[in-house]
Amino acid sequence: MKEYIFDILGIGNREDSYTDLIAYSFKTSDEFKKNILEQLSVPYQDDWIVKTRLPVAIKSSTGRKKDVPDMLLFSKKGNSIVLIENKIFSGEGWEQTNRYASEEFKYSLVQYLHDNEMIGTLEPQMAFFYLTLDGDKPASPDFKILQYSDISASIPNELSTSKRDILLQELKENIDEYYNWKAPEEDDVIIDYLKRAERLVSPHKAFYTMVEQLNIDEKFKKDFYVTGNPGSGYIPACDWHKMPQWKGTSCKESDDGSTCFQINISFQWETKDDSFTLYLEYTTSPYQTRKQLAAYDESFLNDYKHARQLFYEHVKNSNIDKWTIKKTPLRIASANFDKNITFGELKENISELTASATDVVDDWFQLKCNE
Repeated sequence: MKEYIFDILGIGNREDSYTDLIAYSFKTSDEFKKNILEQLSVPYQDDWIVKTRLPVAIKSSTGRKKDVPDMLLFSKKGNSIVLIENKIFSGEGWEQTNRYASEEFKYSLVQYLHDNEMIGTLEPQMAFFYLTLDGDKPASPDFKILQYSDISASIPNELSTSKRDILLQELKENIDEYYNWKAPEEDDVIIDYLKRAERLVSPHKAFYTMVEQLNIDEKFKKDFYVTGNPGSGYIPACDWHKMPQWKGTSCKESDDGSTCFQINISFQWETKDDSFTLYLEYTTSPYQTRKQLAAYDESFLNDYKHARQLFYEHVKNSNIDKWTIKKTPLRIASANFDKNITFGELKENISELTASATDVVDDWFQLKCNE
């Protein structure tokens, strides 16, 4: 088994480690710098400077004092600034790209760089990039998408035995491993398959790849996400539901709680104890926490609870094989899977459970149409 320095130092799951390596290589390798600038469609100059996590003081009416972008590139000769926000193992922070694209931030950044003679004018060219593994879309439309495949393509083909180049070779191999991550075989034990995920291949990536092979019917819309509750661990999850049948009106647009619902089938992996569960859920649309629901008026809540109770009784009185019926604030029924089940067995079981739940849910809507 090959040893990786990122793994030995325990920094393979830290975004800052990759930001720092990219920045250091931009600073010290002219070829890497030229390749990166070409990927960004930014003209090459010989005076490009890189700064990581530079605190930018903000003159803001909202009380915001500073922002700290992951990476800044700037050239005095080119009168240009490039901001790169790097996200690997986490999503975008609250309004993060919108904050960086705001006039307040841009004014403060330009003023700081100009005052410190890092750019030549107060009207430089500015470009914003959102760096992720899968081309995730940033909140701000001012940000362009940059992928780690672009970083891999920028790494020189000929590398030396310097410490920097050894790490760049590791980074290239890790990126390639991510994009070439294979789906499970039918006889793979699911927990063994998922536990093979390491380095850039996160548990969520492995879970996503596995669930994509479950052959969920195209009539269902799938949503992947990571969740967690007090006392629980990191939980990769996937919901699927029929559109538009299984989704009612938005509770933000309707005063009738009985029409505010979304019914999902949800498959989740609780990484704390490696338990796997399929849920049948009935929630508000969009999902509202208990605290958020408490802000709605009593008649709305009573209508929602009454409609949910009727759905629960319908499920309870139906023939829904292999499901355990138990109502909680989110769920109506569940089914557990042994972590040592093979992928082929998991696929077969989820197919049967989805089919039986779908029959019951569709019957419910048919009954409502006939009322």
